[in-house]
Amino acid sequence: MRILTVVHGYPPKQMAGAEIYARNLSVEFARQGAHVEVFCPGEDRSRSEYELWTEEQDGLRVHRMNRAFSDVHSLDDTWNSLGAEESFREVLSRFQPEIVHVHHVIGLSSSVIPAARAAGAK
Repeated sequence: MRILTVVHGYPPKQMAGAEIYARNLSVEFARQGAHVEVFCPGEDRSRSEYELWTEEQDGLRVHRMNRAFSDVHSLDDTWNSLGAEESFREVLSRFQPEIVHVHHVIGLSSSVIPAARAAGAK
């Protein structure tokens, strides 16, 4: 089973309730034999907006998308982002998950949910 966890932050850079829950659930899925990867925003001012980089964390591949909010001009831009959707689609295309487990889309884009469905993930 290929599972992509989508969350608005991931340890160790962000350590609050949803982030810890997403990590613990992802690690447990992997322990039970699933191939799990994570997609989340990160902030690195040395990178371009929406640039992707991958790290190893908790034995999982974590795809971080640079999100410094440099292009935010309205409240709508904080939850509806074509750049974030394009980065997400790139991870979808590479990983091809069967399941996309969305915890939260703040800092990402609400369009990740229909994008995952369009890619054939549950």
